Amino acid sequence: MLEFFNHGNDTVHVAVTDAYQDRTIHRRVPAGRSLTLPAPCADQHHWYDLTLTSQDMPGFRHRLCGHVETGRHSTSDPAFGSAAAPGHADMATPHVPGPARTDDQAVR
Repeated sequence: MLEFFNHGNDTVHVAVTDAYQDRTIHRRVPAGRSLTLPAPCADQHHWYDLTLTSQDMPGFRHRLCGHVETGRHSTSDPAFGSAAAPGHADMATPHVPGPARTDDQAVR
């Protein structure tokens, strides 16, 4: 669950983009109120990748991603290393370095 609190004096518009489901939910949070939104992740083996933005606060972008531990066996992140996955265009296949070099093996 995501819970938003608006401690300000004006209504705030929030957007939550779910990279796994390739969709964005837009909601209003009135001044002095809170809003709770579900963040379902069971279909992605309990992995989540959410980006929070607000048209009322240009430049505000907060990304929440990770895994909900359930105590059961799980899988690796379904989008890991898959830049073609919807909503994951900014993810690249990670570079795995080779063995570390000692100083006398360094390229001169």
